[in-house]
Amino acid sequence: MKRFFCVTLVTAMVVQSSGSNATESPTACREFEGVRLVVDVGMMRSEVPSLTQEDLTEVLIGVAQQHASKAVQFRQGLSAAVLECAAARKIALLRIDGVALACQRVGAAPAPVKREARVDFIVRRLSDQTLQAVLHGKAAAPSGAGEDTGLCRDLIQAASSSAIAAFDEPGATW
Repeated sequence: MKRFFCVTLVTAMVVQSSGSNATESPTACREFEGVRLVVDVGMMRSEVPSLTQEDLTEVLIGVAQQHASKAVQFRQGLSAAVLECAAARKIALLRIDGVALACQRVGAAPAPVKREARVDFIVRRLSDQTLQAVLHGKAAAPSGAGEDTGLCRDLIQAASSSAIAAFDEPGATW
């Protein structure tokens, strides 16, 4: 299956918090050594009739886990301990929510018909909900006739992965 990806990234720099007065024990925040960004994974809405919000939120969580690294952590829900450690280490805290905009057939017979999925993500600074970025993802694959929910889910996953890859970009400032 051939897939084509296109990602557009519009971003503004994150102004990191000035820290907190929390005292940090040597072992309390050990899991945050080397971390520069913590992303709270929110929900993903669906404008695709064949997929539910729950299906797409599951896709978003899976894609986020695939892109987690030593420097960028994706979490679903942030505890008070995580918030305290992030503030003590001056780690940027962001939230990502998404929407699956489309999974539709493109082209007409006799030309090859393909199915294309588009997703958008809104990235906000957690502290004050300031918009930090709008990420766009797109994926396409050859398609047969009729609705193919499995292909749509796979394409939305690929489109989401291409958009979330922006967190992996070297030199990205969040």
